[in-house]
Amino acid sequence: MFKTTQFFTRTVFAAVIMLAGLPVLHAQEASKQESSIPCVKLDRIQDVDVIDNKTIVFQTGNNTYYINRLPYACNGLRLNDGFLYRTSLNEICNVDVITVLDKVGPGYTGGPSCGLGRFEPITKEGIKALKDSLKKK
Repeated sequence: MFKTTQFFTRTVFAAVIMLAGLPVLHAQEASKQESSIPCVKLDRIQDVDVIDNKTIVFQTGNNTYYINRLPYACNGLRLNDGFLYRTSLNEICNVDVITVLDKVGPGYTGGPSCGLGRFEPITKEGIKALKDSLKKK
């Protein structure tokens, strides 16, 4: 009986400790969500930088950058090939889908299509740190 009670007490204690961290994680996610935006106006986009198959940086001003972390890896998304998107609005949003462009002979063909994430502000230094961390892998 004592061992069962002791096991139960440890299990409950471990569950309480794990649950205690949930509000912190939820608060961090909420904070990230508050600083991000769902869309970027097309006429503001000055440059697009594909970091890897899951990360794209959009420059919308001299020192204004937004990182878009795709919810899933987008096979074929590479730095030099690019992607296309279609939208009926004057903005690209987190509900939009991009299509990877595959170089075939002298032209391009449509490759995989992938959904976008939200646009999070990032600094030039943050972009450099991200690129440096990916080089180390």
